[in-house]
Amino acid sequence: PVPFRGKPCEPAMVVHTSNCLAELHGLSPEEMAEQTSRNAATFFRLDGPLLAAAAQETGCATEKA
Repeated sequence: PVPFRGKPCEPAMVVHTSNCLAELHGLSPEEMAEQTSRNAATFFRLDGPLLAAAAQETGCATEKA
């Protein structure tokens, strides 16, 4: 991400990348978080209860698509 260009990448920087992608796709940061959570659930074949538990733990209002 731009504020950290030239520095080693760290997990904490993902929010900057996500915000940039949200802007490019015309989404709010919350909508981007929900979409990436749905994508991860599909990719990793997470079932409803596991996904719901993760959403509750993180405070993310993710719905299973």
